[in-house]
This record gives sequence, structure tokens and C-alpha cells, in this order.
Amino acid sequence: MADSKKTLMAIYRHLKRCPTVPSDLKHYLEEALQFHEAERRRNEFGSQKRFFTLIWNRLHDGEDKDKSG
Repeated sequence: MADSKKTLMAIYRHLKRCPTVPSDLKHYLEEALQFHEAERRRNEFGSQKRFFTLIWNRLHDGEDKDKSG
């Protein structure tokens, strides 16, 4: 899987540009990204990658294959 920061930013940029996403949700995304940056500094190294791996596996396989964390 690619660098999780790049994955997050790709999703964020897509949602911010998407014309079907309501403006209030776009504003919430801005706030959530700021909160995420502060929270990320407190988390264990690798936790964000594990999170995106979990999401990827659930979307593509329908199950949680990452049982390590």
C-alpha cells in the first residue's frame, strides 16, 4: 500500500473538489484534517498505515485481515 499520508490527502482533495459533496461537509473535512494532524503526532508510529490497510481490506475483501493492531 502507498504512503498513508498520500492516501489520506488523495481522499481529502477528492472530497474537497467533488461538486456533489455539500459545502458544510467540506468545512467539516477542513476541521477534521487539522484535528487529525494533532492527533497523529500522539499516535504510535504505523497506526495510520494499519488504519488504511484495515479500510482497504474491508472494501476489497469484506473482512478484517489485519489482526495485528
